[in-house]
Amino acid sequence: MAYVPPVIVLPGITGTNLRDEYQTPPDLVWSLLKNDYARVALHPDNPRYEALEPARIQADSVFDIAYKELIQELRYNLRLKEDKPVPVFPFAYDWRQPLDLI
Repeated sequence: MAYVPPVIVLPGITGTNLRDEYQTPPDLVWSLLKNDYARVALHPDNPRYEALEPARIQADSVFDIAYKELIQELRYNLRLKEDKPVPVFPFAYDWRQPLDLI
């Protein structure tokens, strides 16, 4: 059986939903339909923290409408065998942070 390396889909800037996990239940603060700029703003002195506290903003998932079709195409068009889809993983990340902190 041939090894099929996984494919990682990295969305563009603002391509990931963000949620505030401080809230119960968690509150979606960035998505295709909701852009709460004030709640996703980072503290000017320390970008590891949000400007409006208390908050715990985390990456949720990649935008479904923008990436679902791409992920499906990669899974089924890159496969070597008809019955074995390629493992494709969307990588949701906090796009507000520098990559070395993620």
